[in-house]
Amino acid sequence: MAAAILARALHAQKTGPRISAVQPDPIVGSIDWRELTIQGGGFDEDFAVRLHAEDVVDTVIEAEDRLTYVDAQTVRVRAVFGTAASTWTVQVLHPDGVSSNVDTFRVEAPPPKIDVVRPLRRTQDGTSFKVTVQGATMTPSSTVRWNGNDLPTTPIKSSPKPNAITIGLEATVPPGRVEGPGQNAITVHTPPPGGGTSSPTFFTVAAQPFYQTTWFYVGLVGLIIVGGLGLHRLRVKHVREKELEQKIQRRTAALRKEKERTEKQARRLKELDEARRRLFEDLSHELRTPLTMISMPLRTVLADGDETPPDERQELLTAALRNANRLEDLVDQVLKLSCAETGRLSLDPSPGDLVAFARETTRSFEPMAERNDVQLRFRTDPEQVPSVFDSEKLRSVLGNLLENALKYTPGGGKVLLHVKHPSEQTAVLRVSDTGPGIPEDEIPDLFDRFCRGTEAHDHQADGSGLGLSLANKLAELHGGSIEVESELGMGSTFSVRLPVQAPEAEPVDRVRDEDSVEARADASVTPDENGELEWGRARPETRRDAASNGAAPAESSPTLLVVEDNAETGTYLRGQLSDVYHVLEAQDGAEALDWVQAASPDLVLSDVMMPGMDGVELCRRVKSDDALCDVPVLLLTAKAGEDAEVEGLDAGADAYVEKPFSMETLRARIRSVLDRREALRGQYGQEVVMRPTDISVTPEQEAFYEEARAVVEAHIDESGFTVEQFASEMSVSRSTLRRRLKEATGQTPAEFVRHLRLKRAAQLLREDAHLRVYQVADAVGYESPDHFSRLFRDQFDASPSKYPE
Repeated sequence: MAAAILARALHAQKTGPRISAVQPDPIVGSIDWRELTIQGGGFDEDFAVRLHAEDVVDTVIEAEDRLTYVDAQTVRVRAVFGTAASTWTVQVLHPDGVSSNVDTFRVEAPPPKIDVVRPLRRTQDGTSFKVTVQGATMTPSSTVRWNGNDLPTTPIKSSPKPNAITIGLEATVPPGRVEGPGQNAITVHTPPPGGGTSSPTFFTVAAQPFYQTTWFYVGLVGLIIVGGLGLHRLRVKHVREKELEQKIQRRTAALRKEKERTEKQARRLKELDEARRRLFEDLSHELRTPLTMISMPLRTVLADGDETPPDERQELLTAALRNANRLEDLVDQVLKLSCAETGRLSLDPSPGDLVAFARETTRSFEPMAERNDVQLRFRTDPEQVPSVFDSEKLRSVLGNLLENALKYTPGGGKVLLHVKHPSEQTAVLRVSDTGPGIPEDEIPDLFDRFCRGTEAHDHQADGSGLGLSLANKLAELHGGSIEVESELGMGSTFSVRLPVQAPEAEPVDRVRDEDSVEARADASVTPDENGELEWGRARPETRRDAASNGAAPAESSPTLLVVEDNAETGTYLRGQLSDVYHVLEAQDGAEALDWVQAASPDLVLSDVMMPGMDGVELCRRVKSDDALCDVPVLLLTAKAGEDAEVEGLDAGADAYVEKPFSMETLRARIRSVLDRREALRGQYGQEVVMRPTDISVTPEQEAFYEEARAVVEAHIDESGFTVEQFASEMSVSRSTLRRRLKEATGQTPAEFVRHLRLKRAAQLLREDAHLRVYQVADAVGYESPDHFSRLFRDQFDASPSKYPE
């Protein structure tokens, strides 16, 4: 082997590699592999090739896949020469370090070709822009041309290395070079050696849309500014409106509160006015009733003179004196309340026994308890409660509480006065009843002046609304108080709590008071198993007649029903009228209505203000009933004024008398009403004709009453035809219809309708004697043949079945 190496070395020294030519020369540059043929001599199979290009490339190629040994004169090498024009050198190297000569060849730039242009389309906006041209034949010296004009161009390398391949060009197009809208030609020019100009690629420049123009942006900005200002103003306006709305709401709320306060004050003033009005009405009633019972007995005594029997005169004068005392007590009560409210009322205390005092006060209400059919009981826990108190004022307190309890407790109920001594310093006087009770919302106002509870108004009970107020003031004047407990439907309890002041010495009048009380007590009144004393439950008879007075009227005398809740007034009226009339008595409207339906009196003489059903309601009930409406009603009242009279007359009252009145006036008014009724009845009995149209009226009223007759005849067979319907079809009020009918005939609307119906019935019976009673009754609007027969008999003094005879 050593010999062979030596021989080769000697041969190399002898011959050596040499390059005579390089093919091709020049070679067109490319970024792909190109093959270079080297010709010469002395080439060895194990050779390498060194390539060098202007300090850019200097490499030795030894890879077998890139070298090809053809023969000793020809070898080939594969390499990438790039696209840039340049001068290269080549040298063949042998493994023994022997090198060939250096030969030179040139690389020419390839013709440029555009592969990609970005972008290819643009909107003309008057600004410069960049365009990128890519292709495999670009060189660093290549330039981009726009419509034949060179553009500032920057090569795009494949990498940041110095020998990196140029893969594209980037050029900036100034706005002045852009032609458009339209097509613009883009070409790439590569200078020699090699190179050239590429085929053009067209770049489209489109017209700029309006929304991309400067004016559009300026307008848009302006619009945004204006819109922002507008929104700001709207927001400010909204905020101001909201503030204004809130201010209005606050003002409205304040006005609403002010309105509510004003309305509350107005309601309070109205309530006070109403309370004052009720006070004056009640005081008027309270004053007029005793005044009536003072003046009437005195007038009777003066009118009769010596003809009045002594016993009757004494009774009349006693009644007058009793009512004078009652009137004095009422005035005294008003004065005491006034003094108490102004602080001018003082106590006059004296030693006494509260138990004996309470027992005596309870005992004094025995007549009222009997009259109202109420059990009045007294109970005491201690035997005695010595104290110092003003007996007169304390009697006013207990008297008011007991009177109210008896007044509002229904018949069969109970009232209890219970004396308790819970401690040495306190005594309690409790007045309990089984009445209807007091609504809880009315309790706080019970002791206000003018205040009367709902129950008082519902029962039309007498009273001024001053009693409880005065009682409370007097209790406070004693250093005590009045407490109220009540439950609707169960009753009420008023507790007078008083301080006990022990007397300095044993009161000498205590034993006297107790003895006098016991002496006056009825022997039948004994304590029961609870230690209670009981009075009451001795209710008088309601119906009374003239026999009780010892003088009986004639059998044919008219019957009067006297309705009066004041027993004394009722007794007096009965005594004064029973010598001429049969007198029935009732204490309230409900009882009177029962008497009217049962006895059919010739006249009802009724008070207006009564518990339960009052006189006005009684009159309205009587006049609205076809079977009772012909009964005259005369109202007595302590209410003064035109309004009260109008209310009574609207209800159908035949006459109205104010208290106080004289018996002569009352008798004359009663005679007048009865005479007028009798005259009308006689007139109707004599004026029965074949046709109900023959009612005589004055010429001035003929048109009105012709219309009234026509309306009644149109509804003559309707049993439900009412006075309200009659007035409605006449286009007048009920009171106007009543007044105009009474002015001409003395008849009420109900009497007028009944008269026409009965005359029509008489006509039918005259025309056809074979008609049955029920047929005639049905034809003239009566559902009950019996009721029709009774009315017909009263009118014509003959039954329908026997008419005419």
